[in-house]
Amino acid sequence: MGRAKLRKYVLLIAAIIAVIVSGCQNANGATPMPNTSQNNLPVIKTDDEHLQIERSDGTVAPAYEIVAGNGFVLDTSGYEIQIPSNLNISQPNMIQVVLDNDKMYYVNWEVGKTSYTITSDTLRPLQNSKPFGVLQSGQTIVVAVGFLDNNGQTTGQVAFYPLWYAMIDVQ
Repeated sequence: MGRAKLRKYVLLIAAIIAVIVSGCQNANGATPMPNTSQNNLPVIKTDDEHLQIERSDGTVAPAYEIVAGNGFVLDTSGYEIQIPSNLNISQPNMIQVVLDNDKMYYVNWEVGKTSYTITSDTLRPLQNSKPFGVLQSGQTIVVAVGFLDNNGQTTGQVAFYPLWYAMIDVQ
């Protein structure tokens, strides 16, 4: 699946996740990333450089680049997730990982936590998603930090609002 198509999935996630997670709520210029010393997984550090938003100059944010393997670590330390005031929320509540339309997963956001290990042990599949295996060379991943509005408190509809998201190319 191409990068442009995956980017569109981020926008589709809001509609898809509304239905899927409500049933699961109970249960260019790539930047190579270093390994962590603790678990030997590549680290993805949230930053503005890789934030996939429309830019006024028309440029596209570079993808992160990681090696194939069991997963990665998302490090949010030192980065302030920007929350639009119209959402009336104080923080994110979910991290989503999308590899394809039948490979969508999530991890709950935890207050005060800044390091999230993203592997088959921690990811929870969204309804009808295949089990998470390993990251294979050639895959492109979307990772998003956002807010899942299960109760429709922000707009009256169940939806996922990505607040920070990036592309990851697996080498």
